[in-house]
Amino acid sequence: MLRLSVIFGVATALAADPIIGGQGDYRYQYMPDRLQPPAGAKMVNCHGLVLDSDNNIYLTYQNDGNNDLNCLIRWKPDGNGAEWMTGGSTALCSGTPHGLKIAYEGPDGAHQYLYHANNNQKLTKTL
Repeated sequence: MLRLSVIFGVATALAADPIIGGQGDYRYQYMPDRLQPPAGAKMVNCHGLVLDSDNNIYLTYQNDGNNDLNCLIRWKPDGNGAEWMTGGSTALCSGTPHGLKIAYEGPDGAHQYLYHANNNQKLTKTL
């Protein structure tokens, strides 16, 4: 974002100061241009946020039940490139999403799975 300052009738563009919160080792920068949902997302509530082994970001949310049939979004590690993970199907999104977890399973623990739960007592294993 740029802030426009007028000094003695001369306009100059200044970089806006970043908004940083937190303290000590836990400091975060507000970046409103990141983690934007795909067009058409109608989020009512968000219930889970996890990172996979490649640092992709996953979010599960309750949709509006009318125009948006999705409930799971993945972003690239930098917070851009949002994509639906449900294919527009209601199979994963019935009920209210209420839990998201990445688990490493298998004999060597190298197989990554995403567990997605909802309040209809349904647990779905993907990835």
